Amino acid sequence: MCQEKVDVLAISRQLGVTIKFADVEDFDGRIQWDPEDRATITLATRGGHYRQRFTLAHELGHLLLRKEFLDDGAPETFRGVSTNRRDVMDEERWANLLAAEILMPHTAIRRRLQNESVTLTMVAALGKQFGASKMAVLRRLADVSGQLIFFLNIVPTLFSDQSTPAEVDDAVFVTPRRGTLISREGTYLVGRPKFAELVRSDIAECRIHCPVGTFKLNCDVVGYATPFPNADLFSVAPEPMSRSASVSFVPDGDGMESAADRI
Repeated sequence: MCQEKVDVLAISRQLGVTIKFADVEDFDGRIQWDPEDRATITLATRGGHYRQRFTLAHELGHLLLRKEFLDDGAPETFRGVSTNRRDVMDEERWANLLAAEILMPHTAIRRRLQNESVTLTMVAALGKQFGASKMAVLRRLADVSGQLIFFLNIVPTLFSDQSTPAEVDDAVFVTPRRGTLISREGTYLVGRPKFAELVRSDIAECRIHCPVGTFKLNCDVVGYATPFPNADLFSVAPEPMSRSASVSFVPDGDGMESAADRI
């Protein structure tokens, strides 16, 4: 089981959970209990397969937490025990961790890390192996490895001219056990290197400034020609050259796993 895609629906059935799908926009997933204490999980029909898998695993996390911590006759949801925002965020974080363990068991990820370094190739392979999104895999790798992981997408300033400076189109920073920061606007490449120079080989050295500091990175590079010139930069970050003390990561805690966690 640790080496293959987990059947989350089968696990749900084993736990006696009814699964329903609904065309809704206000939530990705929701768990409810009937008067007989039988659980029903409703999943939004929008979104991809990986997104629904993580959402279902996340809601199962809420179910397991309730079974572990609440006595019979307790409020409908674990969140109902407290209205304190920190308590609510803690439960969301625990549900996320349980979801990650269900989909990508620690034993399997640790075994993989013992044999090879974290790369984009590994991220893609683990996503296919366990049926998880790129973002979910990145967060799991950060948690298990204890490393800060950077994932950036860059484009040339002018799509028609790859000799123009590279601009950051997307920036994701994943830190162990603390959360994910997505900060396109707050991140830039120091010195404005040309796009063509960064993508001419499989590995590039660059410096980036972002809300968590300034880093000198050796990045794996994967370039794409369509729909426009762009490239992924990936790095397991060393200690920063400088660190911003004013920024910290927080877990996503809006009641559901955020969309960013399942892209």
